[in-house]
Amino acid sequence: MSRWRTTPTLILLACLLPSPLYGQESRAEGRGRGLDLTVNGTGLAIGNIPRVNGVRINFRDSYLENVNGLNLTLWAPRDEVGGTVRGLAIGLAAPAADRLQGISLGGLAVVGQRELSGLSIGGLAVVSTGESRGISLGGLATVSNGSSTGFNLGGLATVSEGETHGVNIGGLAAVSNGGSTGINIGGLAAVASEGSLTGIQLGGLAVVGTGGIQGISVGGMAVVGAEGSLTGLQVGGMAVVAGNGDATGLNAHSSIPHLDLG
Repeated sequence: MSRWRTTPTLILLACLLPSPLYGQESRAEGRGRGLDLTVNGTGLAIGNIPRVNGVRINFRDSYLENVNGLNLTLWAPRDEVGGTVRGLAIGLAAPAADRLQGISLGGLAVVGQRELSGLSIGGLAVVSTGESRGISLGGLATVSNGSSTGFNLGGLATVSEGETHGVNIGGLAAVSNGGSTGINIGGLAAVASEGSLTGIQLGGLAVVGTGGIQGISVGGMAVVGAEGSLTGLQVGGMAVVAGNGDATGLNAHSSIPHLDLG
């Protein structure tokens, strides 16, 4: 199952390579450049004004410290823009910041470098290199390199390097490397590659919990607790497998008997 660990990086690169999100220029180069129409930091700012309470409009963010209100940018940042946006972050390409808190909308992607919380919608992807909380909707994928809590929907996949808590739906797969609690639905598979699955799991082909599975699981071909036990209701089209041989509850399959891999 180690192949799943590279998935977040691959999806992130595939979605964002057309827009150079990270460059080599120092983010401080754009510091303070722009038209500052605020009064004591409150009002309208056009350009790279670091701190704004109100509306900040920019073609491409190259420096940001704190925006409370609306941050509107047309293109993806040229470097790791940093800072925090609390409120509404909108980008024609990909709004990004260290922390995005509130509503974030991106034509291509939404990127929270340390934290992504609230409602996030990306035409291709919603990516958090840190923690993700709230509702994330990605045309191709939602990706979190940290833990994920809330509702995640990806046209192809939902992927988390850490633990997930909530509802995850992927057109092809719902993948958690750190284990998952809640509801996971994958067109092909629902997978916890290094942890357990707890709750309701549905996979078109398979449900796989490396650390075991507890709850209700339905796999078109198989339900597999690769290195753990099975507890609850498990339904596999061809097989139900408990890696350590411990299966408690109701296990149903059509043609292949229960397999003891212990």
